[in-house]
Amino acid sequence: MLRVLFLLSLAVLRLPPKGALTYWRLKIRPPLTQNTPCLIHLRQGRTLHLRDVDTDLSIFEQIFLLDDCALSKTREPIHYILDAGAHIGCSSLFFAARHPLASILAVEAHAGNYAQLVANTAQIPAIRTLYGAAYHRNGPVGITNPSDRPWGFQVSDQPNGDTPLFGHTIPELMRLASFPRIDLLKLDIEGAERELFDHGGAEWLRNVRILIVELHDEIKCGCSDSFQRATRDIPCSTRERMDNLIWVNHLKDYP
Repeated sequence: MLRVLFLLSLAVLRLPPKGALTYWRLKIRPPLTQNTPCLIHLRQGRTLHLRDVDTDLSIFEQIFLLDDCALSKTREPIHYILDAGAHIGCSSLFFAARHPLASILAVEAHAGNYAQLVANTAQIPAIRTLYGAAYHRNGPVGITNPSDRPWGFQVSDQPNGDTPLFGHTIPELMRLASFPRIDLLKLDIEGAERELFDHGGAEWLRNVRILIVELHDEIKCGCSDSFQRATRDIPCSTRERMDNLIWVNHLKDYP
């Protein structure tokens, strides 16, 4: 109950009145089914479509109410954002509002999540979407747990499903987005970060200014160790925010 009251108070502070009222109704008088779609109004006249009030609403709360991906103020503006594991677009919409000068590439590997991502970001020219996965190599990949909850899909080398899915390295994603660097990289890729850091991470991280990463050691042992190896020779600072680790590259006087 205390958590619900805390979230309701945050909704009043961080959402427009119409959005806060919708959120209050969802939390205080939940629908009979958890699969009821809903629409929440955000600031700047934007809206977010949620497929249900179970999984999608939880992600919304993390991003928009609990500031899961919020950064401290930086001296230089953020221009290039790569959102890897973008889910239905909550983090991309959050970044677009916080960093209005940025171009954003939102990458999502699950077809259902991706369709909702496209719908939620279609009216924002700064956000481009890509159906694919941030991975340690370029080429076909597959979802290993398609029946799992929609925030926890994992990618492997084995292609599956009817829709072709491709993995892309971070340098390849930079090329596809025409990014000269990455000012902000968000990685929430359910354990695939271990191989991503192990295969060239020490090189491409030098072109990343700020990294927000959730390290999934509970899914794949060694994710934190891989991150430490990839970053050990780069001057940096780190801090934790909820489930995320925020890493700041000081190699080029970032940020």
